[in-house]
Parts: sequence; structure tokens; C-alpha cells
Amino acid sequence: GFSFNRRVTAMLPLEGGMWVCSDALYWISGKDPTKMRMDRVENGLGIEGTAVRVPGNRFPIDNAPAGDVWLFTTENGVVALKTNGFLANVTEDTYEIPYQPAGYAGFIETGGINRYVVQMDGATSSRAIASDAVSVRIIRNVAQ
Repeated sequence: GFSFNRRVTAMLPLEGGMWVCSDALYWISGKDPTKMRMDRVENGLGIEGTAVRVPGNRFPIDNAPAGDVWLFTTENGVVALKTNGFLANVTEDTYEIPYQPAGYAGFIETGGINRYVVQMDGATSSRAIASDAVSVRIIRNVAQ
């Protein structure tokens, strides 16, 4: 078996193996317990309760393996996890996410726009969104 340095906060199965989050994100490949292999893919803590499994065609990623994707929030950002240990940080250099040990998330499809929405427990302003399209309108009241 495998051991981890911290409590496991997520076990995310996919074709060919599973992602495990503890003190880092690990890809455990294989289905036969006697032949499974564990690779440490990214350092950092995951935020328990924020994993959402999404059909791959709803959250396409360039050069990624086919199949479903897990969206998961970590202290390093929102990551897209696919089979064969493929990891893409989809918020890197875009959002700074304050770490909280737990939260909740959902995947929302409205009007052709797909969104992963996260709220962290105990945080006052902690919404992070990874989306395939974003539009922002800023209105300022300026005295003339």
C-alpha cells in the first residue's frame, strides 16, 4: 500500500488510475494493487470538498488526454486533473487563492458558458472561477 504525510483530502478516480491529494497531488496508476505506481505530480495542499468531475468536452484542455476531467482547488490554484497524471493549473498567474482547509464547488453550465465556482469555508471573499469564457463590465461613478 501507499502512505501519505498528511490526511487524504480527495480521492479522484479516472480511467487508468486515480488522483490522491494529501500533502501533495499524487497520480496512482494501474488497477491491480500489486502493480500500482504512485507519482508525486505537484506539491501543495488541496482544499477538501472542491473536487468536481466534468465530462472532458465541457472543459476542453489543449494537448490533454481524452476523457473526463476533475477540477480541484489547491493552495496553488485551480487544477484540471486528467488520466495518466496530466495536470494543468488553469488559474496560474491569474487568480490568487487564499488557502482554507475546506470548501465546496460546483460546475455550472448556462447560456453556453461553463463555469467552475468555488467557495471556501471561513473565507470572507474567496470565490474563484475557472471558465472557458469570461466577460466583465466595470462601471465607476466618477464625479465630473
